[in-house]
Amino acid sequence: MQRRALEQAVVVLRGDVALSAERVHEDLTQVTAAQAGIVQQLTKQNATLESLAAELQAARLKSDAVDERMARMETRSQRLWMALVGGLIVFAGVVAVFAVLLLRR
Repeated sequence: MQRRALEQAVVVLRGDVALSAERVHEDLTQVTAAQAGIVQQLTKQNATLESLAAELQAARLKSDAVDERMARMETRSQRLWMALVGGLIVFAGVVAVFAVLLLRR
């Protein structure tokens, strides 16, 4: 009789273990599905970040090119001002020489 009770307890225990295993399997299936969704989202976000990084790099290159052009323009502008001032000084000197020559006559 004790053996029969033990066998029944084993049958019940096996049923409980099988039920627990089925629940764990269902939970793992849900976790796997959730992870797949997360992986898909991360993949999309990674692609977006890579695209943004490429756009940012292109914008930096354009900005650097504009900075270089601005530096060249500033240099040219300074040279033009210096040439203008020098030209005005020479012109003023020529006018002064002609004025002196005209006044001596």
